[in-house]
Amino acid sequence: MTVSFFNNNSPLYHRHLSLLIMAVVCLCMIILSGCIFSYTEPSKNPVITFLSISDGDVITTRDVTIFWEGNAHAAFYQYILDNIESEIIADNSVTLTDLDETEHLFILKAYNDSLDIKSTPLLVNFTVDDLQGPGIALSPRRINESAALTIELIGISRLMAAHIEFVCENRCVTFGEFTPNTSLADTGELISFVDPDSPGRFIIDIAFAGSTDGVSGSSLTLGTLTVIPQRIGNIILDSSATIFRDTVNEAITINELDYVSVVQ
Repeated sequence: MTVSFFNNNSPLYHRHLSLLIMAVVCLCMIILSGCIFSYTEPSKNPVITFLSISDGDVITTRDVTIFWEGNAHAAFYQYILDNIESEIIADNSVTLTDLDETEHLFILKAYNDSLDIKSTPLLVNFTVDDLQGPGIALSPRRINESAALTIELIGISRLMAAHIEFVCENRCVTFGEFTPNTSLADTGELISFVDPDSPGRFIIDIAFAGSTDGVSGSSLTLGTLTVIPQRIGNIILDSSATIFRDTVNEAITINELDYVSVVQ
């Protein structure tokens, strides 16, 4: 029995070699065509690549400057703070002033140079905690129309009673109804208030009679005071008249007293 192999010079060898080369070439063309047709042009969408604050940050000042950066296609920006939308700007930062002592939502969007494409909005929740107490925080920080002014005690410990006096510079507001926080009554605290004849002054007296240990906590909302703007000025707490007292009827040093601006 004789086994025969193709000779390198035989016609059959060359035929099979040609077929193999053609198969390899076809395979390469198929692979190459697949690469060509699957190619995707890089996105030209604007993207926010950096933001100087992160979700959950605590800011210890009432004023904060926020910086950001975008990719090569980001030419303009727009931010929304607590549902208030800014103009479209080319700047890469903004300084927010007189922020309330609370949680804030900051949303940032980037636009391309023709303003017809915008980025996916970037959302960040941050908290302002400037007042360290014991003291009183007021919100909102600015008013230009009738508003319910929230009064909050902060950083208090073993507080048994408080006398709070509001003064409005230049008679900037008329004080209206005070609505106590309903949860205060559940624990036996007593609240009384008087509106003196002076339209630019308001007094709240509190006696936490429901607890022999007084009240303590990082914050305690007393209620809301209706204010009606009259002219530009500041609603301030009279530091000489506002008094905190502890369970043995000794004065507590007040560290922080807030204020509210009446603006046009």
